[in-house]
Amino acid sequence: MASEEILDVKEVARILRVSTRTVIRLAERGELVSFKIGDLWRFRRSDVNDYVQQQIQRRQQGERE
Repeated sequence: MASEEILDVKEVARILRVSTRTVIRLAERGELVSFKIGDLWRFRRSDVNDYVQQQIQRRQQGERE
């Protein structure tokens, strides 16, 4: 398995252009796949990319209805 980039909350917030609190809420609700190391939330870049794609698809489906 190739190594994959692991991101912290601030990096994900920058990518999504939201607050760090929003990232944490998404993680707590399970909407954004994440894991914790101690008290620190961590995210795989591919999971963040998947989340963005899911949001785009949901938006497009909503526009079709």
